Amino acid sequence: MNLRIFAHHALSLSLGLFLLPTALAAGDAVVVNANGTTQFNYTVSGPNVLGTAAPVAIAGATTLDAMAAGKIYTISGTAANYTITLPPAGIGAGTILAFSVALWATANKQYTIAAVSGQTLDGRASLVLIHTNYLEVMSVGGQWVSRVKKVDTDWVASGEIAIGSTTANGQPPKGGTVAAGSRYDSMRWRREGPDCLVEYRYGQTPTGGNGSGTYLISLPFSADATVHPVDSTAGDVLAWHSSIGVMTYGNGVDGWSALCTLYNLSQFRLLFHNEQDRAWFSADRGGLGGANRQFSGQVRFRPVGW
Repeated sequence: MNLRIFAHHALSLSLGLFLLPTALAAGDAVVVNANGTTQFNYTVSGPNVLGTAAPVAIAGATTLDAMAAGKIYTISGTAANYTITLPPAGIGAGTILAFSVALWATANKQYTIAAVSGQTLDGRASLVLIHTNYLEVMSVGGQWVSRVKKVDTDWVASGEIAIGSTTANGQPPKGGTVAAGSRYDSMRWRREGPDCLVEYRYGQTPTGGNGSGTYLISLPFSADATVHPVDSTAGDVLAWHSSIGVMTYGNGVDGWSALCTLYNLSQFRLLFHNEQDRAWFSADRGGLGGANRQFSGQVRFRPVGW
């Protein structure tokens, strides 16, 4: 990396305190600036340890350069997802830098750490970090590799469950209200390595509405199409290959297990199955237009970039 050191003429006798190279090389220069400072320009290899200086805050998209070597960056932001581009890995073999994402309250988006074109980070173009994640990378062989990677998180409450439908405007009206205690309705998620684990809990005592079509339950993030097949056909046999989890369902009298199958990359269906038949959770089967409806369970899937 290119290093510049400035010294005022009056302090020139103390320049020996700086860690200067043993000899100047071709292209290096000593410049006296108009403001009375002396500027030493020369090239050194990037540090292979993290510095002790205060971390550098990042709150928006940025492209790092060679001066990033040895630094720790803190990441935050609640307005939008953004990308941080690593410097070229050729800044020096063994160069290290690190990223630490803040807590959910100030970092509730996704932050992509991306290698420059033609280079990789752990063999891929980029890696998404979210709240409380930590990543330490090192340049090796002209590429970036992770030395330390902590990407698991605690649970994040994600509000009420969004239930849509395969038909336009067919989403079912829910029965009861959370505030009155006649409905529980919640989802939460956490990161476990490259996967997202989501927990759903729903129950209503009063009657809601059936809506129309097959019900679609939303995921908190889009699934990676390179990992997960989807199936939006009316049939139920081939849909099994798009399974991402299992739930239980009850109506106050009967209960079934239900397979969670991806309908598209952001929603899944529940496929009831028992000894007699198979059927989709829908306006025609188990719909919310009846009292005492409950379903709960977990799904696991790979979000894009994780």
